[in-house]
Amino acid sequence: MNKWPKLILVGVGGLVLSLVVVSLLPANSDSTSSGTPLAVISKTPATEIPAAAANLVRQASGEARSVVARQVLEAVHALEKPCALPYVVAAMTKVEPAIAPQAVVTAAELQPQESLAVVKAAVAAAPQFTGDILFEFSQKMPEISFAAAQVAAQVAADQSVAAVRAVGRALPGFAPFVEKALQHQANAGRVDVTSTLKQAQEMASVAAREQQRKEAGAAALASIPQSTAVPSASASKPKASDFNNLSSSELVRAQPASAQPATPAVASYTASATFKAPAKAVSPASLKVPSPEQVKSQVDELVRPNNYNRP
Repeated sequence: MNKWPKLILVGVGGLVLSLVVVSLLPANSDSTSSGTPLAVISKTPATEIPAAAANLVRQASGEARSVVARQVLEAVHALEKPCALPYVVAAMTKVEPAIAPQAVVTAAELQPQESLAVVKAAVAAAPQFTGDILFEFSQKMPEISFAAAQVAAQVAADQSVAAVRAVGRALPGFAPFVEKALQHQANAGRVDVTSTLKQAQEMASVAAREQQRKEAGAAALASIPQSTAVPSASASKPKASDFNNLSSSELVRAQPASAQPATPAVASYTASATFKAPAKAVSPASLKVPSPEQVKSQVDELVRPNNYNRP
């Protein structure tokens, strides 16, 4: 008879313990499924990484999506899967197009060799952000900004004007020349990116040379000693009464300076537009404009179907 209370207590204790264990299991499971991007990507097969990246961005909300996108790209880079970056950028950008500019810049910083492929993937996924993508990218990697504009135009031809203008805004002092080159294009919606950039580059080079000549002329004029400078026309002239008591030799020396041959004035040059890039900036005039065929072959080599494990 005395065993029943003990059995009841044991049964109640076991039931309480089982409830505690069951209540803890979902929490542990949730913490595993909501791991960091690095944890998720590290467990994902290479061919499924883009889909997993897109899912991580989809699960984030609002401003957190851009943070998650950067974490995903850093995880892909840390796991030495750089060739997956273009596909990851494309997948995430389709979910949230607004993160395209930041995603492109992040991927280009992590893996510069994949830069053009990343630009192509982002523009294809979010063509409405072509201008923003090219502007941010060209500021970070101006050396290949012309090639990036060509890639963007190949993917989204109707965004070619936005691509060219974005490069012009990103490079110091280049925007006025881009606008002049665009005025020569017949079709306002689509332009030949290669010829437009070449025209703008030629105008920038001419303006730079004219500006250098102008500065050199100003420097030469400033270096002339004041004693040999040509007097102004308003200088006072000697009166006739001043020559009455002077000898012939003194008369020669007293001739007005205006009677002597004037020193040739330094030629003055006016540049069509002021163009002077900062010392640490990349001058648009020094950039190479590759042919569309060269750019296309280079990007096609980088972006091949399911080419995630290319060394």
